[in-house]
Amino acid sequence: MKKLTDNHLRQTTFHSLASQFVLNAFGSTYFDEGCLSVVKASTVRALTGKSLAMERIPEEEKYQQLCKHLNRIASDNATEAILRHNCKLLAQGLGLPKGAEKLLTFLTVYTKNIGLNQLFDDDFNFTCENIDQVVADINGNSIQNQVNAIKALSSTGLFMFDNATQVLELTPLPSVIIECLTHVKAKSYSELVAQITIQPTPSNLSLADFDYVQSDTLLKLIKQAVSKKLIGVNILIYGIPGTGKTELAKALLAHLNNNLYEIKPIGDSLDNPEDEFNSRTSSACLRLQYHKLVQKLCHNDRKCVLLIDECEDIFRDYQYQSRISKDTLHSVLENNTIPTIWITNHLDELEESCIRRFKFVVEIPQLNVSTRKRIIDKLCKGLNVSIPFKDSLARKQELSPAVIDNGTSIAKLLKQKSDNAENTLTEVIDNTLKACGYDTEPLNYKQTMSFEPQLVNLMGNSSDVTLIEHAVSNNRDVRSLLLGPPGTGKTALVHHLADKLDMPLITAKCSDIIDKYVGESEKNVAELFKRAHREGAILLLDEVDSLLLSRDGLDKSWEVQLVNELLTQMESFTQPLFAATNYSGKLDKAVMRRFDFKLQFDYLTHEQVLRFYKQAAHVRAIPSIIKEELLKLTHLTAGDFAIVQRRNHFNPKALTPNEIIDLLKAEVTHKKTAQAIGFIHH
Repeated sequence: MKKLTDNHLRQTTFHSLASQFVLNAFGSTYFDEGCLSVVKASTVRALTGKSLAMERIPEEEKYQQLCKHLNRIASDNATEAILRHNCKLLAQGLGLPKGAEKLLTFLTVYTKNIGLNQLFDDDFNFTCENIDQVVADINGNSIQNQVNAIKALSSTGLFMFDNATQVLELTPLPSVIIECLTHVKAKSYSELVAQITIQPTPSNLSLADFDYVQSDTLLKLIKQAVSKKLIGVNILIYGIPGTGKTELAKALLAHLNNNLYEIKPIGDSLDNPEDEFNSRTSSACLRLQYHKLVQKLCHNDRKCVLLIDECEDIFRDYQYQSRISKDTLHSVLENNTIPTIWITNHLDELEESCIRRFKFVVEIPQLNVSTRKRIIDKLCKGLNVSIPFKDSLARKQELSPAVIDNGTSIAKLLKQKSDNAENTLTEVIDNTLKACGYDTEPLNYKQTMSFEPQLVNLMGNSSDVTLIEHAVSNNRDVRSLLLGPPGTGKTALVHHLADKLDMPLITAKCSDIIDKYVGESEKNVAELFKRAHREGAILLLDEVDSLLLSRDGLDKSWEVQLVNELLTQMESFTQPLFAATNYSGKLDKAVMRRFDFKLQFDYLTHEQVLRFYKQAAHVRAIPSIIKEELLKLTHLTAGDFAIVQRRNHFNPKALTPNEIIDLLKAEVTHKKTAQAIGFIHH
C-alpha cells in the first residue's frame, strides 16, 4: 500500500478538488460573476497551486480565464480517488445516510485549502444558507439529503457540536480525520479506523503481578459488559501515584484478550494533528469529543474497551467553569456504548454525583515490599543484577511498575548486565523519582553502637520486652508505649526487634504527619496506618508527644480531631505498634489505656555506664580515677556514649579518657534534669 507524502497531497488532491468545487459552484444560481472583481491572484494561487494574475485580466475576461485555469488543475488523479474511497468507507462504517461521503470530501478540502475558504467565505459573498445550497449543488445532493447528512455527521463525535444544521458548523474537520482520509487508501473500515484509534503500549506485567488487587469481580464485569454490549458501564480506578493503575488496566484487558483504546487529546491543529487542542478549546472538552468519536468508530468491534487516564482534568474542568456541564458528564457516564475505564490519582476532584454513576469503583493500594520485589524480579530477568540491589529497589516506596519497566527497558536496550545494568537502573529510577518530588535517599535510622538489650535500663518488669518480642514474632496486634528521656534506647529497641525478626519497619515522626491544611493531618494518619497494614510492617510513631496530647488541654477542634483519628486507627490496626515519647504526663488518658505495654526507659545504671565506657573507649579495664569520675555523673544515656563514639570516629587520634569524661560532663550539663516519672505497669 503506497503512502502519499504531505507535499504530494498538498500539490495535487486539494488543489484539483478545490478547483473542481469552484467550477461546480459557478453553475449555482447563487453565483454572481461580478464577485470575481475582488478575487486576488494570491487567492487563486492558494486555491490551485498555480499563479494567475487576476489583477491584470480585464473584468469581462476574468470568468473565462479563471474557468480555463481551473479546468487545467481540476483533473482526476490517484489522490482524489483515495480521498473519495476513504470517505465512502468512513461513511459506510459509521452508518451515515446518502450523500454523507461527498459532504465529507468537501469538508476535507474546505478545511485544508485556504483559497477555497477565501472564495466561499468572503469573495463570493455567500450567506450561510447560500453556501448550504451551493455545496448541495456541487455534490449533486438534494438539500434534504444534505441536511440529513449534516445531522448524522454532527452526532459522530467528529465535531465539537452535536446539533449542527449547516455545512459551516462542521468546519474545520479535525486534522486527525483529514490525515486518516488522505494518507493511505484503506482496504477496509477496520484498517481506516486503526489510523485514528490509539492503542497503548502493551504492559510487560501480567494480571498475576497484581495479586494485591481483588480483580475477580472486575474481570467478570468487563467480560459481561463487552459480550452483551451493555450501556453505561464505566469503571473508576483510583489511587495515589505509582500504584500501577494504568499497568493494571492493560493487564486486565490482555488477560481477557480485549482491545484497549486510549482516549488521549487528539489536536485540531491543521499543521500538527498530534498537537494538543488549540487555546480556544479545553483538553477536557476534546477528550470527551474523542471519546464519543471512538465509540462511533468502534461500534462494530465486539472486543473493545476504552481507557481514559488521568481523568481528573475532565471533572476539574467542569468544576472550574468549563464548557462541560454537569448534565453532560452525567450523560457520558450513563450512555456510553463501549465500556470505559477511567483512571485518576485525585479522587477528590470528582463530585459525589459523578462517582455514584460509575458501575464499579476500585482503589489500587500502594505496592508492598514483597509485591514490588516480585515485579522487580520479573522485569529484571536477564540483567543479572544482584539480590541486594533488587532488595534496595523494592524498599523504594514511591517506585511504580511503570518506572521500573522504563529502567529495565533502557538497560536491555543498551545490552547491559550486572553492575552496568544496576548503574543505569539507579540513574533512570532516581532521576525520575527526583523529578516527581520524591527523596531518592530517605533518611534512615543509623545506629552508632551495636544494640544490647541488657544495656537498656527498664524500670519495672524487664521481662515485658520478651513478651513483646513474642507477640511481634507471631504478628499479633500488640501496642507498646515507650516512655523515657531522649537517648535511652526507645527507638533502638524497636529497630532491634525489627532486625531480629526480619520484619519491615515504618517510622513516622510528628513532623511527617502534621499538615498546615485543616483535615490533611488526619488523612496523613490514615494513610500511614494503611501503608503499614499493606506492607505487613511494624509501625513506630516516634516523638509522638504532640500527636497524643490530652484532649482536655486542646483548644482547637482540628487538634481534637487528630487525636480522635489516631485513636480510631490504633483500635483497628492489626500489626505491631510502638509509640515513643519523652513525656508521659501530657498524654491523653484514653490513649494510655489503649497500650498493652508501657515501658519506662530510665538513665543508665552504674554498671551499664561502665560497660558503655569500655565500648566507647575500646578498653577492657577502667582506671580507678576514671571510674570514680564516671560514677559521679548522673543522667547518662546510651545516646551520650554514641556521641563519644562518633567523635572518636571523626578525630584523627582516639579521645583520651579525660577527654571522654569532659565530653560526657558537657552532655549532662546540657540536659534538663527532671523528676523521675513513675513506672506504669499493668
